[in-house]
Amino acid sequence: MNFQGVAHSQRQSRSGFSLIEAMMGVLVLGIVFAALPTAYVAVRKVNANSESFTRASAYVSAEMENFRTMEYSTLEALATAGTTTTRTVAHPTRDNLTYTIQTTVFNGADDFAGMLVANAVVTWTDNGRSRRFECDSVFAENGLSDKKFDAAN
Repeated sequence: MNFQGVAHSQRQSRSGFSLIEAMMGVLVLGIVFAALPTAYVAVRKVNANSESFTRASAYVSAEMENFRTMEYSTLEALATAGTTTTRTVAHPTRDNLTYTIQTTVFNGADDFAGMLVANAVVTWTDNGRSRRFECDSVFAENGLSDKKFDAAN
């Protein structure tokens, strides 16, 4: 009789998972899946906030482009009059946000003396928080490379 064969057959390999290992895997998966809704809500809030700032940036850019296309004399007249233009834009596709856009042109001071500064401010309220996005552009009568204002020339 061959005793080597009997001894070898008694040593069986123990491949697979034990009950404790399987339960630990289920526990880890449960923790991961429990955190997913919280992460989803946080990502949605960040996305909505980013969307509203992107829209405000687009409104400010449009106002600056409008100023850029004006004649310098028109900008001077606006600065002399000292008027602030205000308009509102309702955006119903997301939480019925309403953006208020204010534009002003004024005479520059200090480093911008002799130039005009156009200012556009967009404000809105999102989830009870007041938000603001602002931009200034500087205009010189003959462009910013005018020898009068450019120390390099």
